[in-house]
Amino acid sequence: MLPSHGANPHYVYEALQMTPPQTIYDFSENVNVFGPPPQIIKRFPQYVDLVKRYPDPLGEPFLSAIAHHHNVPRQQVVLGNGASEIFSLLARRYANKNVLLIEPTFAEYAATLQANHVTITQLIVTDVLTWELPITAIQEQLPHMAAIYLCIPNNPTGAYPAREQIQAVITMAAQHGCEVVIDEAFLDWYDDTKTYIHQFNHVIVVRSMTKMYAIPGIRLGYAIAHDNVINALKQQAPHWHVNAIALAIGTACLQETQYVEQARQYARLHVQQLQKALTTYGCKVTNSVTNYVCFKPPDAKALFYFALREGIVLRHTENFVGLNGEWLRIGIKDEQSMAKLYAMLDRWFQK
Repeated sequence: MLPSHGANPHYVYEALQMTPPQTIYDFSENVNVFGPPPQIIKRFPQYVDLVKRYPDPLGEPFLSAIAHHHNVPRQQVVLGNGASEIFSLLARRYANKNVLLIEPTFAEYAATLQANHVTITQLIVTDVLTWELPITAIQEQLPHMAAIYLCIPNNPTGAYPAREQIQAVITMAAQHGCEVVIDEAFLDWYDDTKTYIHQFNHVIVVRSMTKMYAIPGIRLGYAIAHDNVINALKQQAPHWHVNAIALAIGTACLQETQYVEQARQYARLHVQQLQKALTTYGCKVTNSVTNYVCFKPPDAKALFYFALREGIVLRHTENFVGLNGEWLRIGIKDEQSMAKLYAMLDRWFQK
C-alpha cells in the first residue's frame, strides 16, 4: 500500500519494492521551497536555551501573536502540536456523532473521525476543475450533522470554491446547529485576510504553520473559534503539548511578511507555468491558488511509475475519495528541480 501522505519518498520506493535512484526529487510534499525564513535559521542558536525550561503553559508568546495576527481575543485561540493535533481534538468533540465531509479532501479528517467512532457522510464534488460545492446535497444532509468539514483551499486540488458558496454553507449550517470546520492550511498562499470567525459562532478555523513557513519538523498549528468551543478543546489537550522552541519560532515567523509575499509570488509564477505546460500536454488541470497543482494525465499510474524510475516522486491520489488514483499532484520546487520535472514530462509525453 502506498503511503497516505506526501514527503518521505523512501517509503514510496519501499512500498513498491523499487530501488531508488541515487538522486531523488520529491514533488509529493508541498512545503514552501524557500525553506524556513532566514531569520529563523540565524536565531536558532538562541532557541537552544529554551530546551532547559518548561514551555509557557498558555502557549505564550505565540498565543498572543496569533490573536493579534487575526484580530481576535486570546480566549478564542487554541494551539496544537501541529494542525493534526487540532483535528484529533475536534474528532473527540464529535465522537459518536455525524460529520459531513466534502470529497476529495485531506485524508486525515476521516482517519481521526473514524478513530472516535464518528459516522461519516461523504459528498463528492463532481467537477474538481471548477470545484463547485454540491449545495443542494449539503443542504439535505446538514439537519443530521454535528459538523461539516471544508478544506479551503482544497487539498489535493488547490482549488478555492466561490465565496458565495462558502457563505451559503455557513448560513445553512447555522440554521441546523451544525458546526463548520474550515481547514485553512493553505490559505497563506492565497489570501490571509478573509476569515469567517468574526461573523459566526459556529465556525471553527484550523491553521497550520507548516506549509508557508517550511517548519514541518517543529509541529505547530492552531484553531480559532468561539470561546466555548476553544475551552472545550483546551480541556481535552494535554498540558505543555506545544514545546518552547515551536512557540518561539512560530512567533518569529508571523513577523516575516516580506518572506511570505516573495513565496507567494514565486509559487504563483511557477503554478501558472506548470498549469500551462500540463494543459499543452493534454492533461486536465485544476485551478490551484496554492503552491501545488493537481492534474489528470491519460494514465496516471504509468506516469507515476515512470517518474519514480527517473528519480521524481509525484503525489499519488489513491487515498483521495473521488480522484481514485486518476490524478497526480505536484508541489512547486526550486528552479533546478522544476527543470528536471519538465524534462521528465517531455520524455513521458513524447512516448
